[in-house]
Amino acid sequence: MMTPWALRSKPPQPSDTEAALREERDRLQAMLDAMPHMLVELDGDRRLVRCRAGWLGPRSPLPEPVRGERFEDALPAPLARLARQVLDEVDEKGRSAGHEYEVPLAEGRRWHSVSASRLPCVTGGSAGYLVVISDTTEAHVQRQQAEQRARTDLAAAMDASHDGIAITDPDGRYLYMNRAHREMFGFTSPEEIIGRSWRDLYAPEVADHLAAVALPALEAEGGWRGEVVGRRLDGSDLPQEVSLTRKAGGGIICMSRNIAKRLREQQEQARLREELQMAQRREIIGQLASGLAHDLNNLLAAIGGSATLIRDLGPGAAEAHAQRILSATEQAGALVRRFLSLGQRQSNRSRIDLRALLHEAADLVRAGLRNRTRLTLALPPEPVWVEADPTDILQVVLNLVINARDAIATAPPRETGYEITLALGAPDPAQLAGPFAAGSPSAGQGYVALTVSDNGPGIAPETQARVFQPYFSTKGAAGTGLGLAIVTGVLAANHGAIALASAPGAGTRFTVLWPIEARDLAEAPAAPTSATAGALTGCLTGRTVLVVDDHADVLRVLSAFLEQAGAEVVPCADPRDALAALRDDPTLWDLLVTDFDMPHVTGADLGQAANELAPDLPVVLITALPDWRSRMTRATPRFASVLGKPLARSDFLTAAEAAMRSAEAADAVG
Repeated sequence: MMTPWALRSKPPQPSDTEAALREERDRLQAMLDAMPHMLVELDGDRRLVRCRAGWLGPRSPLPEPVRGERFEDALPAPLARLARQVLDEVDEKGRSAGHEYEVPLAEGRRWHSVSASRLPCVTGGSAGYLVVISDTTEAHVQRQQAEQRARTDLAAAMDASHDGIAITDPDGRYLYMNRAHREMFGFTSPEEIIGRSWRDLYAPEVADHLAAVALPALEAEGGWRGEVVGRRLDGSDLPQEVSLTRKAGGGIICMSRNIAKRLREQQEQARLREELQMAQRREIIGQLASGLAHDLNNLLAAIGGSATLIRDLGPGAAEAHAQRILSATEQAGALVRRFLSLGQRQSNRSRIDLRALLHEAADLVRAGLRNRTRLTLALPPEPVWVEADPTDILQVVLNLVINARDAIATAPPRETGYEITLALGAPDPAQLAGPFAAGSPSAGQGYVALTVSDNGPGIAPETQARVFQPYFSTKGAAGTGLGLAIVTGVLAANHGAIALASAPGAGTRFTVLWPIEARDLAEAPAAPTSATAGALTGCLTGRTVLVVDDHADVLRVLSAFLEQAGAEVVPCADPRDALAALRDDPTLWDLLVTDFDMPHVTGADLGQAANELAPDLPVVLITALPDWRSRMTRATPRFASVLGKPLARSDFLTAAEAAMRSAEAADAVG
């Protein structure tokens, strides 16, 4: 550690001080000589006072200047002009100044920077100048290389863009076009398009329209956006969404996107809407047909049954008349079946993965989402295979998702937005337990749960009770009121079920249970089993049968059929009386025969009560409704047979006897 002068034993000698000063001066000079700059001190007349030896170094050697020489005279002419300009600027503005220029010298063109500032003149007179001249050629080259790399990176980024990007000069000729834009129009290389006018990419009438609409907007507002149809190199149409921006200094920056896929999706949406409307019309026809068929089938049942009784009175004219009535009945029944087919669409069932259909439905709906709504999918990684008509699945999903979308569209906007979730997976016990708004799961049948939920405004309790009713709509004139009715119709035809959970302000969730494998939907009388086939005699002597039908004529015919076979029959026109009779003595009856559509208590409710009160009592359902399953609101009771009206006496008696024989056989085994 050096000892301060104040603590030394003796002061330094003069010779020591001079040596230290010389050493310090030499060190300072060495530092200045090591700097890659030319340092010059000028007096107030811009004459040389001193400068660093070597001037600009070995790459720009200059002769040693002469003290008192004018600074400009000591420099090559190009550098002299640059230095004079900088010094003039210092005098004019009273502050430091600097510039960089490419200067031609004897050894070639090089870049130099010259800066100057005021410096008090130590020799007296006016203030002088300190001038610094640097050879910046290497730094300039590095900057140029960096700029070139930046331009290359920018070009690479623009070429990697999926959107088309193009730049024109003020005359509308292309200076640049990225790969996406070229491929969009069918060009394979930049040379094919650079220098051509933008009009070459459009039909004359389209180009005239752009010139009349887009170019004035560019001049007035600096930008324009719209949809136009371009013309590919092969002459085909290219629908595009174009965004134009006026470039500084003239010219246009064009952003272009191919919207052919979006237009196809819109066309597909229009097709699906049309098909949905057709399905709604078919549903209306089907509902009308179902109602008319019910009444007509009841009449035919009464007519046919009466004709059978007339024919059994004896030979002669009565038998001939009865035969004609029976023939007319059969023809009327066939006519009813043809009439019902008007409301039915031909099924196109196939083995499909539900996930693919849900992706398709989501793609169709996303374009129409509003009010900051997101549509998310929660699907299992493995395929979910079902036997179904794809149109049925799409009708169910689209109706539910579109209802959620429309409900959210009317809700107040909120910062976090809204979300619709379309999920698919195995149902949990709570989902299988219900309650269900339509349909019900069957024991032994596998299901997949399809859930459409949203965090929108929800549904009021009084509205929930009506949303599945035909023609009820919360959309006013914009709604048909058939969307959810179609959903329940599709689920009924496929033996599915749907549940609704919602509350005002808490969102809505529809849970659809769809059968995993196909089921036998036949509703013909069960074929006699081997245990009972040999025992069928058509004789029901000693049997006690409870018959229930609110149609008086049909009730009389069914009772007569059974009584002619020897059974003791108790007819009930009011299902409540039948229910009371079952409760009074469940073991009294050998068979229950019931209609489905009755006031106060349906045949399904009566059958369910019979299953609970007398588990061994066989129940035969006779109905004029071909779509009775779609009207079920709970689990289907155990029916021994289901017969449609009108019915033949032989089929009815065979089904009745077979049901009782099967019940006796099961009881014996138990």
